[in-house]
Amino acid sequence: MKSIFLLIISLLLASCSQFQYNETLAQDLAGFSLASYCNPKYLQQWNCGSACKKNPNGLTDFSYLYNKTLKASGYIGYSAHHDAIIVVFRGTVPWLIQNWIADLNTIKIQYPFCENCYVHKGFYKQFNQLKSQLIQSFTEIRQKYPSSKIFVTGHSLGAAMSFHSMPIIFELNGNKPIDAFYNYGSPRVGNEAYATWFNLQNFALQYGRINNAADPVPHLPPILFPFQFYHTNHEIFYTSFIEDGNKYEQCLDAEHKLCANSKIIAASVRDHLSYFGWNWATSILTCQ
Repeated sequence: MKSIFLLIISLLLASCSQFQYNETLAQDLAGFSLASYCNPKYLQQWNCGSACKKNPNGLTDFSYLYNKTLKASGYIGYSAHHDAIIVVFRGTVPWLIQNWIADLNTIKIQYPFCENCYVHKGFYKQFNQLKSQLIQSFTEIRQKYPSSKIFVTGHSLGAAMSFHSMPIIFELNGNKPIDAFYNYGSPRVGNEAYATWFNLQNFALQYGRINNAADPVPHLPPILFPFQFYHTNHEIFYTSFIEDGNKYEQCLDAEHKLCANSKIIAASVRDHLSYFGWNWATSILTCQ
């Protein structure tokens, strides 16, 4: 019995720490994600208070992505500090009812890139409202910086939208993987077939879903019937930015019991708004 128990533990541990994770870069991209919630007039000047100060060198060649009807938003810019094109999608803004409608719309629709794949209708609809702007802005900035790196990121709803951007940006990049794709507090995006398909792609050289302690969003929509949504692989799970600093586990496989699924009860809004120990709520409110 003891040997069987040790074997189980070893198998669990074996699925951790098997992919590349650059924490410094992930923190920088979290800063860009935080800034996405700010008023665009401050963003364009890179003068959005504490959010912009997370990346004090700022961006040039800035393009704001926005849909008035659904209030979907994001931006693209060039970071000379990273020599990278940064693509960012904004998460749910608490006072925008259109964002909440998108979050709560758990109906699945067919996904065009893979067979038997279905995705969250609300998230996909939000992304599609920005798709044409993304293609135009990315094409223009890529022509100006043809050899720069490419980073994609987003928090919460923005994380879900960033998943949908990956096959588009991959194609615009000549079917070559981008350099880094990190997102924060991402909900589940699609069904098991979608998650399996995404896991088999080579969209990014570095890729990880970063989750914080009892953040409830990574547990939604549920994996259980009748919802049956599934995460993709490559999870980086921080036990608590507030209480444990930067202590984390890496889980290669999705829905792993050592990462976010180790939390039986995940209902902390604070954890959703404290990635890397920052007070996201205060930063967002003071940059409008």
